[in-house]
Amino acid sequence: MDTRGGNGITLIQQNRGTGDYGPHVTTGNYVHNNTVTYLGNSGITGAAADSDPEAMLSGNNHFDFNTYFAPRSDFSRWQYGRLMDWTTFRASGQETNGTVQRLK
Repeated sequence: MDTRGGNGITLIQQNRGTGDYGPHVTTGNYVHNNTVTYLGNSGITGAAADSDPEAMLSGNNHFDFNTYFAPRSDFSRWQYGRLMDWTTFRASGQETNGTVQRLK
């Protein structure tokens, strides 16, 4: 088994052009009621942008009611505009009702 890690659930904002209803942006996503297990100390869950990050960060995207299993919760494996630990991710308004449990 590969225990180096892997990503959880990540919203990605990239330049994908414009369609009939305007620019294709990462907005209005509600990521909820999932279980994510990190087997190692790498891997990220959250939101990342390489184009117009403000549209994504202010775009009503929410993570909540998810359960994470991880070797450490203080590891910077969550991202919302920048990498952060669990406590900071929650303080940013994400995962108000989410939980992280330490793998045994």
